[in-house]
Amino acid sequence: MTNHVNNAVIDMIRSAVTDEDLLGVEGKIDELRALWYFMCYIADGKVNSGTCVDGFSLRQDDTWARLVVKANIEGTRQVAFISSQTTTRCVAIFVRQWRDGVVKWYDDKFA
Repeated sequence: MTNHVNNAVIDMIRSAVTDEDLLGVEGKIDELRALWYFMCYIADGKVNSGTCVDGFSLRQDDTWARLVVKANIEGTRQVAFISSQTTTRCVAIFVRQWRDGVVKWYDDKFA
């Protein structure tokens, strides 16, 4: 796919996914929708005003998974770490924390 096609797909998903779509039964974030949301907004570099996502990594072993999100927040390189049982849950947790404005960012020691 070309960037133009990728951007068109992202725009379609972005217009179809609303904040209300992220809420599942009893306010839990639906994991599949969280993945789409993550790819459309967060991985696209748009966490929030003053924040630019530089990249992310997902890793999983037999018992645990970790998501690391690297960002430039108002000129300071930061990282966020999320751990859970699966990579999908890591993404869902990050999306929920981002939505609620409670992501814990740390100075990137390797920047």
